[in-house]
Amino acid sequence: ASLMMDDAELSQRQACLKLEAAALQQAQAGLSERCIQLQASTALLEGSVQAATAELRALVAWRERRTRQAEHEMHESVARIEAAAAEREAQGAKLARALATMRDGGLERLAAAVEEQAPQIAETRSLLCDTLRWRDTALDELESMRSELLSQSLLP
Repeated sequence: ASLMMDDAELSQRQACLKLEAAALQQAQAGLSERCIQLQASTALLEGSVQAATAELRALVAWRERRTRQAEHEMHESVARIEAAAAEREAQGAKLARALATMRDGGLERLAAAVEEQAPQIAETRSLLCDTLRWRDTALDELESMRSELLSQSLLP
């Protein structure tokens, strides 16, 4: 009788184990499906990260080009200002020589030369003032762009 009981118990135990094995297989299938979903999600996320990285690199490259362009424009402006200043200095020296000559020639020639140069000097002064204001604005914009890039950790 105990052997029959053991056989019955064994059969019941086998049935329970088969049910547990089936449940484990079903859970394993669910986990396998979830792994496949996670792999697909990971691939999509990696693609998104790569696209965002490429976009960020393009933006940084664009900003670097724009910064270099602005620096180049600023250097050109400074060169123009310096050239204009040198020209004005040369004109000033020329005017000084002319004034010395005029002084020797009399007050009438002095007055005529000053009258002749006055509009050109005023125009040059206005141009220099405008150029200096533009240069200051460009420098402020460059500094602002640099600060923005630094704040976004886009520059080393």
